Amino acid sequence: MTKYSEFLVFTEITKFMKNSTKTEKKEIFKINQEMMNFVIKMGRFYENYGLQRIGGQIFGLLIIMDAPLTTEDIQNILQISKASISVNLKLILNSGVEEIRYPGDRKTYYKFTDYDCLKGQKAKHSINQFFIELLEDCIGAMKRNNIKTKDLEILKSAAQIENDLIMELLIKNKKKGNKS
Repeated sequence: MTKYSEFLVFTEITKFMKNSTKTEKKEIFKINQEMMNFVIKMGRFYENYGLQRIGGQIFGLLIIMDAPLTTEDIQNILQISKASISVNLKLILNSGVEEIRYPGDRKTYYKFTDYDCLKGQKAKHSINQFFIELLEDCIGAMKRNNIKTKDLEILKSAAQIENDLIMELLIKNKKKGNKS
């Protein structure tokens, strides 16, 4: 496993004053090896699900940060190219990561938000439902043409089980008063 030295993360704060600007750096967070290990493991977690490893690392980094980061901050910490950062930020935006812009500052900042995970589960439920309906249409057409449907029936059953579990989760969380 790659060893990372301890990082001090700074953010530049630009103060706009009458007829001048003043930029100062302020320490916002210290990242140690244990935290970097979490970031690396988030990358592996994403990769195991067929997603971009770098996107997972960026997501993990933003989760542990108290303050928003720029692409330059992310680049300095993770030692990856700005192009990779840009592509992966686009993929994880609206999944708990948001863009922040400050008046008078040309940089874009990124921060983990209070993500409503149930919103994501509702979207997954809708997608699964659409998939189930597609399978039903295909199974119907295949049966009318005397074609075996066993594999599609198994796939439909698995999708239905997953959808039932998601619905159960949504109902339980609604009863608990969680975001939905």
